[in-house]
Amino acid sequence: VGLSNSRYLTAYLDPEDVPDHGPFVKMMQLVLTTFFYQGCLELGKVLTEPLGTDFEAFPRHAYLFWMWQEAEAFHSTTEEPTFAAQEALRCTAMVKQIKHETSNSNSVGKSSSGVLTL
Repeated sequence: VGLSNSRYLTAYLDPEDVPDHGPFVKMMQLVLTTFFYQGCLELGKVLTEPLGTDFEAFPRHAYLFWMWQEAEAFHSTTEEPTFAAQEALRCTAMVKQIKHETSNSNSVGKSSSGVLTL
């Protein structure tokens, strides 16, 4: 273990001691490295254009159809207000009416400090 088993130290001490893997291992290294590199290039191509027309591209038409369905669902929910929304509108209208009535009953004038009051 350590520095004595290092392949760099072994190569420095005896440069003629190079392991011979044979032609099969070299051919496998060549083929696997090429396939890995091509796979990385293909992945990069797909990631740079996700909405392409290739088979592995993002399904644009399925996404658009799903978004259209979602928009239709949101639109249909606002066609008739829910009971809670109707109650909120009634309460808001009552508060506005009360504010309007109280503002009409008070006259606009100046107070003793010279500030306008409602």
